[in-house]
This record gives sequence, C-alpha cells and structure tokens, in this order.
Amino acid sequence: ALACGNPHGGPFGPRSTCRVLPGGGRWVLEGGPRWTPPAAPPTRQYRRASPNPLCEEACATMRCIEEHAKLSRAHIGHFDLHDTTDTDNSLFSPTKFARDGVSAQPWHEIPLGFYGVYSSATPSEPEPEVLAFAKATIAGVAATGYPIAPSDEHGNIIGEKAAAEGILVINGKEWGINGAHTDAKYAITTECYPQMPQEPPYNELAAPDPRFTLDKCNAAQVGCIEAGIEYIIKVEQL
Repeated sequence: ALACGNPHGGPFGPRSTCRVLPGGGRWVLEGGPRWTPPAAPPTRQYRRASPNPLCEEACATMRCIEEHAKLSRAHIGHFDLHDTTDTDNSLFSPTKFARDGVSAQPWHEIPLGFYGVYSSATPSEPEPEVLAFAKATIAGVAATGYPIAPSDEHGNIIGEKAAAEGILVINGKEWGINGAHTDAKYAITTECYPQMPQEPPYNELAAPDPRFTLDKCNAAQVGCIEAGIEYIIKVEQL
C-alpha cells in the first residue's frame, strides 16, 4: 500500500483520493502468533458494531474510516492487503481451536501464490461486476510475474469453492473482512505468500522459494492495487 501511495495519490491522484492505513493490528507485526490480549485475531474484527472490546486496533481503524467517509462523496474501492503464511495450519489454527475448547478441525492446504477474496451479498452467484473486478486485479498480479494460487483437486482454495483462478467470493460483512469496513462497491482482501527471513517456527520451509520473496510479494500487491483502481476509474468513468 505504501509503495502505491504518495502525497499526490500516485498516477490516480487527480481522479480519486486514496487513504492508506498500514499495519492495523500491531500484534500481527510481532511475529507468527497474531492475537490481541483478549485472544482475538485482529484481521477478523472489522465490524461496525462499536465498541469492540476484543480489538482496540479494529475499533480505531473503523473510526478513522468513518471520519473520512464524512468528507468523501462515496467509498468506491477497498483494498485489504494481507500476507498469508505457511504457519496458519501449524500455529494459528491449533491455537484457535485450543482457545475455543474444540477438537482440531480438518486443515486445508495453504496454497503457494496470490489469491483474492472478494465480497458479495450472494457469494454462490456473485454479481457480474464483482467477478469483472476480481479478474482485473488477478490479471494485474499475473502481469508482475507473481504466481497465482492454484485451486486444489476439488476446485477449492482454503476449503472454499474458487469462482475462477485465484478468486474466492464470500460475504465480507459476515466474515468481518473486506466488505465489512465500508460500503465500497469494489472490495478485495489479498492473500500473498511472502517467505520471510525468519527463524523457525515462523517459517517452516527449509529452502525459501525464490518466486516468493518479499520484494516480489510487494510488487504483486502493487500490481493488484493499480489494476483494480484502473478498472474502477474506467468502469465508473471517474
């Protein structure tokens, strides 16, 4: 996000205003385990019900968005940039099951590559404009040379049916992610796979894959943002 942003709004400044909120969850940046003190993962706490005692960071983010919304004609695009890791199954999920006091659930493979999670009120039959926006952003990533995450043998990504290559469509408001932040017509949560130079257990791959360096991951995120904004400007005639 910061690579795209500058005081003039990058190449899109005259036609749109982009607001960047980096690192919404301070605990996420500490390492692999991503929990607030009340044991809530910040990336799933972005709901408009306020206050949220489980996550002060999410509350502050939502307040900031709401304050700026008052100064804007409309929120038309939302890009929720995530890095995904190979520790979701080995660290995060087991800790979540232990927190909830439930037996471990079947794990879904974390795919290598980039995939986007898009918001629709009808995920099983997403609106044409949602799929068109999704395909535009994935094409922007592919143009950088970064691999797109493949679906598994069931046509799924992380257990959810893929709408197309690298594309998942969910109800963002119910999940508390991308579509929950704003009423933006075009919303995406990215999932990109950078292999960070961290000591185990935060990265369990013995030999990092040169296709998934941090620089290449950042370039993929930028490609997604720029392609998405270009699509919005063209379709909405901004």
